[in-house]
Amino acid sequence: MEDGARTLSAAEVAALSSRQRRELLALIHVTNARDRGEEAGRMSLQDVLSADAATLSRRRRRALVVTVLATVLLIPWTFYLGIRLPEVHLSRGWDTTWVGFDILLTIFLGLTAFFAWRRRFLLVVSASGAGALLIADAWFDVTTAGRKDQMWSLLSALLIELPLAAFLLTISVMFTLRVGRAVLALRRAAIEALPPADSELGVVVDSPLPAEEDVS
Repeated sequence: MEDGARTLSAAEVAALSSRQRRELLALIHVTNARDRGEEAGRMSLQDVLSADAATLSRRRRRALVVTVLATVLLIPWTFYLGIRLPEVHLSRGWDTTWVGFDILLTIFLGLTAFFAWRRRFLLVVSASGAGALLIADAWFDVTTAGRKDQMWSLLSALLIELPLAAFLLTISVMFTLRVGRAVLALRRAAIEALPPADSELGVVVDSPLPAEEDVS
């Protein structure tokens, strides 16, 4: 102990109100941040909660730049392919292409089932990937089918692949929104637990504490 300060005993902590305990925890968090030298001791609990938000903001800006640039470059490239590519093209490894594609789709569907069973957030990634692959599968099935297979490919796309893709993408979006709402609720609850300016905690901490035998 330094400068005549004393620590709170278990009985003294038990004597605090629930609000005072929450404020005490917030004060301890801020004190630990100061002891680690973070921002010269000026970091509050709200600053800690918003630290990840700053990192996410930087990543969001990078993702925005990359995706906008890729979109802009892909537009002229698509027009170029529309002009230069032949309507009919004989390709090697046709069977390997489709078998490999179906293996990849099977892996994503299996991962989606596994993450759903284990209740993992990675369900969002696998479900989104599987949904995108199913849409691509439907598109290439219809556009590359021969005359004899066109009707079957179209029915397969409309009745199986596209509905399943919509189901998986909906799961991904709904799960993301639900987790986002939960995180925001936890963040809001933590911020609300910050000591207010007129907190009673200052009276509890700064005032001389009663002796051990005086605390019931």
